[in-house]
Amino acid sequence: MAESMITFEHFMAMYFCNYELPPSSESLQQYADLYKMMEERPIVEQLIAQLESIEQMESNEEINEILKEYGYGIAFEEFKALIAGVVAELRK
Repeated sequence: MAESMITFEHFMAMYFCNYELPPSSESLQQYADLYKMMEERPIVEQLIAQLESIEQMESNEEINEILKEYGYGIAFEEFKALIAGVVAELRK
């Protein structure tokens, strides 16, 4: 696992532990709000940077593996479509 995506992997692993359904706009934004309360601001900023990086990717095997393991198999492109809402919630 590349160190650069550890925070994203942690975010998704914690999502997996708290939700029993694939990520949706509503569930990810709700979880992002909870994540902000659990983590210090520098970690949240790191997650925002990683999410924005993922949003710019065409595809990525590492991200696909994380989504397969912790995102209930959500497709990369489907997840990318949800990122803007998550980032907006994290920035509040």
